[in-house]
Amino acid sequence: MDTIHEMNVEREEELAYNIGEKYFAIQTSEEGYDYTFYDDDYLDLDGGIYENLDISITEAAKKILVDEGYSLEKAQKIDYEELMEHVDTAADEEMEWIAEM
Repeated sequence: MDTIHEMNVEREEELAYNIGEKYFAIQTSEEGYDYTFYDDDYLDLDGGIYENLDISITEAAKKILVDEGYSLEKAQKIDYEELMEHVDTAADEEMEWIAEM
């Protein structure tokens, strides 16, 4: 059983990192941890589902970054919501550009 301290600590459900000239976002989903890599223009590069919910989201993020060849020393935690705002704006701009073609 969880201790009182463990029960009162909210489990993080989303994280974001700046990794050099790219970005990495991860969030909890029903299947596991849903993650996406973005380029410096906030456009989707790659992503997937990490299916091990037995570890923390921070541990999952570290494992994914290392597996993908990124240096943890260069990974700087950033605000998840702010990153998602940039991603949404970039996606909207890309759709507008496509519509104008």
